[in-house]
Amino acid sequence: MSAPQSPSSDPPAPGAGDDNRRAERHDLTGAEIKLICDGMQFTIRLKDLSCTGICGLTDAPLAPRQVVGLMLDKWEPVPAQIRWIRKALIGASFLEPIAPELVARIKRSHASKRRR
Repeated sequence: MSAPQSPSSDPPAPGAGDDNRRAERHDLTGAEIKLICDGMQFTIRLKDLSCTGICGLTDAPLAPRQVVGLMLDKWEPVPAQIRWIRKALIGASFLEPIAPELVARIKRSHASKRRR
């Protein structure tokens, strides 16, 4: 019998609690978007995208609960909060869900670039 573990204040690891996800994740491995943080622009290489958030790799200097802007299209940054960080892998949730049509448009754009 193992000893009880103390509760952790760390956020869940990527993929943990999958049953709590509110929206379908779409694989966008390698797609790039821009992140705006403290007036500076960084690149995120996405792993996945949903109507409620993203997961991806970045070298941006971020902290959990920090609010950033994500450039999902050319018009205006979408506000998002950093939920967790594991080395260079981050998870962020949008402050307001994005339209499924925007997710579909980003998926189509990524698919067409991969076919080239």
